[in-house]
Formats: sequence, C-alpha cells, structure tokens
Amino acid sequence: MRRAGLDYWERVPLRLWESFEDLDQALPELGEPFFVSPDSERTIWEVSYPERVVLLFGSETAGLPAAIRERRRDRLVYVPMNEGIIRSLNLSTTVGIAVYEVLRQRREKARAGSCAR
Repeated sequence: MRRAGLDYWERVPLRLWESFEDLDQALPELGEPFFVSPDSERTIWEVSYPERVVLLFGSETAGLPAAIRERRRDRLVYVPMNEGIIRSLNLSTTVGIAVYEVLRQRREKARAGSCAR
C-alpha cells in the first residue's frame, strides 16, 4: 500500500479500523457504501452515486467475504468485463475504474448545475 502512494501519503487522511465491524459502524458518518463484487447484478454504471460515497473492495485473490456480500447484497456493484476474453481485472484496475466513474458522475452533475443557471 505504501509503495502505491509513493510521495502522496502526506496528502491522504488515512484511517484504519481494527475490524470490518468497526468500519461498518462508522459508515453512516463516512458516506453511502457500495461494495464492488462480481456477484452483483448491477454494474457500476447503473448507480447514481451520492456526493458522499464509500467504495469497498475485497482482496485481490478472494474478493469480499461471503458474509458481507450476503448482508449487503442490495449495495453490490460490479465492473463488467468482456466475458470469455478477460478472466479478471486486478484490484488496482478495478479500483481505478470505479473511482473514475464516481468522479465522472460528479463532473456531469457539476456541468448540469452550471448550465441550469
């Protein structure tokens, strides 16, 4: 994780939780959660993300634990892939795609708001 951030870490307000349960309790103050998992029935593009959003990802090898996926089934989204050609995306690629979709939607909302004036 440190290597991925290189020299940007002083700009990141990093917070760590001891367990998922601790994070889960903090979610209401952090933003609306979306859990990225290939088990979802809706893509990342089918959601209108709120201003305060939290994207959660599982590990690269195992994904999100089954208990979390089951409990949060209504909050699952996935990044679609070309079936049969691409077996999987690595975690950093998936995170980048999802984050940029949220940013794209924010930009579109900002443009729509400035055009309405």
